[in-house]
Amino acid sequence: MAIAAISLWAIYQRRRRLQERLESRDALRRAAQELDATIAVRTQELRVANQALEGKYVTLQQTESLLRSTQNELVQAGKLAMLGQMAAGVTHELNQPLAAIRAFADNAVQFMRRGQLPQVEENLEHISGASAHMGKIIAQLKGFARKSGDAIAVVDVAQTVEAAVLLLRNEFRQQAVSIEIDVRSPVQVMGDVVRTEQVLINLLRNAIDAVETVEYVADKRVTVIVEHEAGEAVIRIRDSGPGIPDEVAPHLFEPFFTTKPSGKGLGLGLAISSSIVQAMNGRLSAHNLPEGGAEFIVRLPAPAPDPASAIHGDIIDRTRHPD
Repeated sequence: MAIAAISLWAIYQRRRRLQERLESRDALRRAAQELDATIAVRTQELRVANQALEGKYVTLQQTESLLRSTQNELVQAGKLAMLGQMAAGVTHELNQPLAAIRAFADNAVQFMRRGQLPQVEENLEHISGASAHMGKIIAQLKGFARKSGDAIAVVDVAQTVEAAVLLLRNEFRQQAVSIEIDVRSPVQVMGDVVRTEQVLINLLRNAIDAVETVEYVADKRVTVIVEHEAGEAVIRIRDSGPGIPDEVAPHLFEPFFTTKPSGKGLGLGLAISSSIVQAMNGRLSAHNLPEGGAEFIVRLPAPAPDPASAIHGDIIDRTRHPD
């Protein structure tokens, strides 16, 4: 009896293990089926998500392209607006050498009739010089007015400052504002020369406006300092005006914010300038000076200058002694 009982128990155990293996196999099959179904669902969800992401990426690219195009148009509009504001001054700049050319030409005719050839040659040299000056102004205007592309080139900061001052020279004269350019270190940056010049013109025109209310003519001063500092080209534009009011400082670079009277500005100059500087991986900031007046600082990435060509304290007064 005991042996029969043991045999029956063994048979029961084998059947039970077999049943457990069958149940485990069924469970594994169901788990595999559920996993396949879950993977299929997740794959479909990922496919839908990827399609949605691709659509958003295309939309983002279109939006970015539109933003870049709008920004370029805004920059161009700002340049044309500045050209309009400078039109009277530029006309005056061209009229002066034009009148000189006419006078020298008339004199040359008279000297030629008298046979005074040395005086004729001298007058012709004056005509050539005046023509060259006009050509310089016109070339500068043509370059400034053209649309900027995406081309990046080497920009000589000191030369760009000189070009900006040349275009505004008559405004400095009319407002009786002295302008000093202090190139403490020659420095170059990578960027768009026209847009860099646009930033400087914006800042210089703001400086001229800032000193408009200064009582004494001798105190109307604008200083431009160019130097190399910790791997950056630094351009400091200082004025002797009343400074930046505390309530204005937080909004200084916001679009369409202006403290100027109606008709004297749209409030886009500083906003456009800040945008251009940021696009060149730089920074534009402003603060009041301890001795009075304001200082705007443009910082742009720049390689170290060549020590052999360093210039220290090279101050050029372009208002008191114009070219």
